[in-house]
Amino acid sequence: MAGPKAAGTAGGSPKHTPNQDETPAETPEANPLSAFTPAQIDQLLDVWKAQQDERADAESPGRVDSGHTLELSPAQLAGLEKLRAPFPPEAIAKRPTISCGGCKNAPNKVCSAHTKSSCEECGQYVTTAHKHLDYVGHAEATDRLLSVDLTWDWQPMAKDDKGQPLLDVDGGMWITLTVCGMTRKGYGDAVGKRAGVTATKEIIGDAIRNAGMRFGMALDLWAKTDLHAEPPHPAEPFMDAIRQERVWMSSEWLSGVRREADEAGQLDFVLPRGGGKTLGDVIDAQLVFLEDAAQRYAEMRLRRDEERAAREAERVAATAQVAAEHGVNQTPPAQAAQGPTEPPANSREDRVTAASIRVEAAEVWLNPDALQNVLTRAQSGGVANEPARPEQPKGPTLGQAMRHQITELRAAHAQRAGTAQASDAAHQYADPQDPDWRDASGYAG
Repeated sequence: MAGPKAAGTAGGSPKHTPNQDETPAETPEANPLSAFTPAQIDQLLDVWKAQQDERADAESPGRVDSGHTLELSPAQLAGLEKLRAPFPPEAIAKRPTISCGGCKNAPNKVCSAHTKSSCEECGQYVTTAHKHLDYVGHAEATDRLLSVDLTWDWQPMAKDDKGQPLLDVDGGMWITLTVCGMTRKGYGDAVGKRAGVTATKEIIGDAIRNAGMRFGMALDLWAKTDLHAEPPHPAEPFMDAIRQERVWMSSEWLSGVRREADEAGQLDFVLPRGGGKTLGDVIDAQLVFLEDAAQRYAEMRLRRDEERAAREAERVAATAQVAAEHGVNQTPPAQAAQGPTEPPANSREDRVTAASIRVEAAEVWLNPDALQNVLTRAQSGGVANEPARPEQPKGPTLGQAMRHQITELRAAHAQRAGTAQASDAAHQYADPQDPDWRDASGYAG
């Protein structure tokens, strides 16, 4: 007896009949992130996290009111602050700017007074009459903007009927730059570039950098001063004062600086690169040095005065020796104990004689100017032709002897021979080779 047929189609061919309660299997959907690289996924996650943080900050009571119509979150303020950070030296380039008016107006940007050459500093082939400006390139500026806000954007402030950015009459373009929810304006141009793709890209880059400067990006490169420099220390004015030589080498001025620094409480300021010394230590050490120097100078002047006195004594002794050789007594006549008396009738004030001239000449024999006066008195008194030595009536006259001595002394002074040579010259009138001066020693005897 045949068993029952399996359920199926006619003909008894077996066929699976799905159970009505059975749910059909679903085809797995493709992962939407599979098209992104791991780096892109990380970047998207950072954007999503930043958005979540902004949403949380907006809903929290700690949201910051920046004073503008638009309120900024702490994250946005932190991004704007990061935008102001100085650029590293390797991100700063050199742009040549022509400093010669003739070169600026010349067709090929070089005048006859200058030449063009390749500049080692900026790498440009430009006239030698140029200087350099520090600037940040478009790539570095874009990288900085992305580092603080991945969604930053710029828009031209004017567009043509085709929706393209519209340039102004000067060939420049105004834009708006939005970073971290804040929007500011900027202007860019391409001076010296002909209209075209290159000029347009330069205008855009210049406008973005200019607007970024309004946010503080690369602001220190635009400024003439160090915007990030710390304020000067209160001791800096006193340090600047002692750097001046006129103050540093003056005890009076340096003492004044020390007094003012003490009143300002800055004597204990430790000098940078001063080996641990304070401002007071340095000033006090210099004051001690100046005091020692003044003492040494005073001692030196004292020794110099003593040496001068010794030389003067030697000169007087030499004069006395010359006078003694000529038999002249230099001891002044004794003064009368009574009051002033009338000069004798035969004094030198009343009458000029050959003997008085010999005495006067011996007293000033080493002084050419004084000797010239004696010669003049001898000439006016009519005794210049008297013999220099009474025992040699045919020898040189007083006038000849004094003229010869004056000539010798002035020649010796002209040669800077000093007192010793002048003393020697006093004896050289007795030249054995001159028949008129043979045996002429002791004229004033």
